[in-house]
Amino acid sequence: MSEEKMYKAYQKFFNFTDEQVEQLKNAPEKEHHRRVLKGFWANPQARMVATVVKTETCAAGHKVGDRYVIRADGIVNKEESPENLCLGALFTLYPFLNVAYERIAEKMDDLSPKGITHTSCADCGFGDGGFGRVVMRVTVEK
Repeated sequence: MSEEKMYKAYQKFFNFTDEQVEQLKNAPEKEHHRRVLKGFWANPQARMVATVVKTETCAAGHKVGDRYVIRADGIVNKEESPENLCLGALFTLYPFLNVAYERIAEKMDDLSPKGITHTSCADCGFGDGGFGRVVMRVTVEK
């Protein structure tokens, strides 16, 4: 598929103006954006998955095995994610999404994060003064 077709598709998806597409194509400061978009184009099915591995008195009702599925464009796939989306859990996933973007941009075979692979929601848990806690393992599927 041609680069021009790729840029047209992204223009439609992101609602970019013609001027923004030209910047995206040519501006030196947009080089990283170009690499990420080309990586997405090469891995259109890539998605980040945060699987609940531990939970304690979760107000959203999350259970071990629940999965937050986030498309490569950063949008939560509602059909494959818990009915009750927890902001405290979701916002801790954003740094992992940035790692996935980097790995996608570099066209790496294994897109999952290395080193730190788990996160927990923003609540510290009932025993430490909060209400509950959820721990999630983060992977990237293609």
